[in-house]
Amino acid sequence: MPKGTTLEFQRSEEERLTTVEAQEAKAQGSGSALLGRGQAGRRPRGQDRDSRRSRRGRPLPRQPAPLGARDPGRALLRGGLREGRRSRWRPGCGRGPAQAGRRRTARGRGRERTSGVTPQRRGSSVDADRHDPGGREVIQYRHRSGILDLGWGHPDPDLLPADEWSRAWSRAVRRWGHQLLTYGHGPGPIPFRRWLGERLGETDAHPVDPDEIVVTAGASHALDLLATAHTRRGDLVLVQSPTYHLAMRILADHGLVPMAMTPDRGGLGIDVAATADRAHDACARGRRISMIYVVGTFANPTGRSLAADQGAALANLAEELGAVIVEDDTYRELALAGDAPRSLQSAHPSSGVARIGSLSKVLAPALRIGWITGPVEIVGPVSGGGLLDSGGGVSHANALTAVEFASGGGFDSHVATLREAYRGRRDALVAGLHRHCPDLDFEIPDGGWFLWVETPKVGQGTDWSTRAERQGVAFLPGTTFAPGDDSVGTRATLEQRIRLSFSLLSTAELQEAALRLGRAFSVDGRD
Repeated sequence: MPKGTTLEFQRSEEERLTTVEAQEAKAQGSGSALLGRGQAGRRPRGQDRDSRRSRRGRPLPRQPAPLGARDPGRALLRGGLREGRRSRWRPGCGRGPAQAGRRRTARGRGRERTSGVTPQRRGSSVDADRHDPGGREVIQYRHRSGILDLGWGHPDPDLLPADEWSRAWSRAVRRWGHQLLTYGHGPGPIPFRRWLGERLGETDAHPVDPDEIVVTAGASHALDLLATAHTRRGDLVLVQSPTYHLAMRILADHGLVPMAMTPDRGGLGIDVAATADRAHDACARGRRISMIYVVGTFANPTGRSLAADQGAALANLAEELGAVIVEDDTYRELALAGDAPRSLQSAHPSSGVARIGSLSKVLAPALRIGWITGPVEIVGPVSGGGLLDSGGGVSHANALTAVEFASGGGFDSHVATLREAYRGRRDALVAGLHRHCPDLDFEIPDGGWFLWVETPKVGQGTDWSTRAERQGVAFLPGTTFAPGDDSVGTRATLEQRIRLSFSLLSTAELQEAALRLGRAFSVDGRD
């Protein structure tokens, strides 16, 4: 028979399968010796390899094992996205998807890489040992055993709408066909931009024209695009102190230098007049200020919103400097006490404000759906840039799917569920702190995910971190949110602050975290 024929290939494949089965049978036999007779590795009586042969005496092609038998993690993924079932895994509440099954290693095949702790279900003891979900190269979250970590600004996986998104995706495929999967329109698909413009009119009392919207891969990507289009390496950027710390890394990628704005007397607002004097002095020395970055609504880390008079003065300063204001508005939908305040952009629509936002906090971060809204002279250089010209619109398929998700009131219902859930978690943490940590001082935020807490003594913020972890709880020290420029002397104040996130943990876990914080902040280390 000539080589390469179909028949020869089939016979070779059959021989290979027979060899594979023999190896698996040997491996299962080894497992039986470890597990005991009558357990894994033994075939039912009467079932042998001959029973799997065809009438011609050749072995039948081996049927692939069910997906869950080969990889329980992928089975969970399939169940959540394809069959409409939601995984019950929570960060820190048992083994994550990619660790649910056996992992084979060079030293011990079939040996489970776990700490021997039984996976916990939701509602079980918050002290349960926890496993880092998905290994080290699947998700961003990193679990530390025995620690209730209040440092992560991540959503609770139980609040991610896997079932609803699966159905929305199916509808989008039927509606858009190949248009869902091809290169998208540079600024983003018009159905999504129309929906977003109307949605912003509902949450901010100022609808946005679709021509003034560019879809991005999240708010971080939006900031990166604006820095590319409107700044030059070496420029100064005015920022709040404290500020969103990871935004500083994006600015540093572009060679931009943060300049802290002068805080007001309360320490959480902006003294715009003092800031303007310092900014003009810098310009007189030959420095260029091309951008002002502010988190205006339910800010990370403070939970505060920018006062209206400070916003107006900031808009005037930006006009004087010829700078673009980048208003980070990612927490607008998470208003927990009434409506969110007006954005700087809606209050001053004729000023040079570029608002950035995303659906990461209210839908799912992995979808990478964000946007820039602003005058055409601001968004035009972004939508007309080489990135979108080469690759087409970003997050194209997910943006169209988001429109399907929102149809029929689905988005409104989901946001209402989130607000109720996060309001309950905020209140649980606040109540726990009032009970167990009477020496901590903080304001109750009207929205967002964070409490900005003042510790008892100046200069001990980082010391509290070590002490807290000994009690099994963690947070981010206030100095994490320093912009790098301490010309206004805010670092000493930040050393007295810590940020606590209530977005990821359950109410029971938050109450336990407050108890542990109480032990850490007590004089003798006991509650």
